[in-house]
Amino acid sequence: MKNLVVNAKAPIRILDFGGWTDTWFVEKGAVLNFAIQKYVHVLAIRRRKEGITIFAEDYDEALELGTTNPAEIDSDNFYNGHHDLLKVAFASLRIPFGLNVYVRSDVPPSLGTGTSAAVSVAILGALDYLMDRLSDSFTIAQTAHKLETDQPPQGLGFQCGVQDQYASAIGGINLIEIDSFPKVRISSLRLPPIITQELQNRLLLVCVSKGHNSSDVHKEVIAKFESGSPDTKKALEVLTQTAYQAKRYLEDGNFDGFASVMNQNNAAQKMLHQCIQTEEMEVIEKIAFANGALGVKINGAGAGGSLTILSDINNKKQIEHILAKEDFQIIECLLDYGGLKRDKIHF
Repeated sequence: MKNLVVNAKAPIRILDFGGWTDTWFVEKGAVLNFAIQKYVHVLAIRRRKEGITIFAEDYDEALELGTTNPAEIDSDNFYNGHHDLLKVAFASLRIPFGLNVYVRSDVPPSLGTGTSAAVSVAILGALDYLMDRLSDSFTIAQTAHKLETDQPPQGLGFQCGVQDQYASAIGGINLIEIDSFPKVRISSLRLPPIITQELQNRLLLVCVSKGHNSSDVHKEVIAKFESGSPDTKKALEVLTQTAYQAKRYLEDGNFDGFASVMNQNNAAQKMLHQCIQTEEMEVIEKIAFANGALGVKINGAGAGGSLTILSDINNKKQIEHILAKEDFQIIECLLDYGGLKRDKIHF
């Protein structure tokens, strides 16, 4: 048997305007998000020995899967809160051969940038290629979403919006419209190079030390929504419009308008629940605005994770320098237009 190796990588996303409206409890929604050149990488190597060994390189841990047959899985013991997303990706497929699988990310976990979706997309993309299925990116995104939301053993039963998996699989800047969850309509934007360059020259992704579990944050917001909270209802109404507003300003190259929608989106997110804004995030916002930022936006569900900052054209380096002095990690934001990428090697 020849050894067979598949490399796959899938990008994370930032700036999810309209996030929270891509959930089951909102009747209709729309999200505009941006895939960037920070990736989850998967290397899958076919081996003679049966079974699957997953190497979670960011944690320096190896995980042995005794079975990936859903009929043989005891969900209570198989899913124990330890690398469950890696486990469920393999449990969703019947792998007919042995594998060593190496998984790593360019960014820390729990940033609110769709990293878990990128993990699912990259693993499914690699396995799909190994098994010669050659599914398209849209299909892989649908399957990846089911991994998080379907009930065990073939899913994790999480509360999860529908935007992240498509951003990771397709890449680029996408307007994702949701008329009947989890079905989506996607319109991809291609900006003139001069607008793309200026956008990248103004953006900063800032990590917050306190991570979060987005499913837990979703539960908090859903409980408040179901209690009839007027603040939550009003916030969701505002969020539904921000995706379209941000798209219009961006296409016009109007960065002042784009920044104003970032701030509007940010304020609406904070209205959803008090847990979404942390003290550390508030410190980052104050530093950013005091040093020339035009817009700040919480990424993903909030409650820790990361913020995206849009600077004035002349102030990016100053903001970056001061935040770095305060020991905040800053990640470069270059747009990714390729989405899921994979290649196969025989040797």
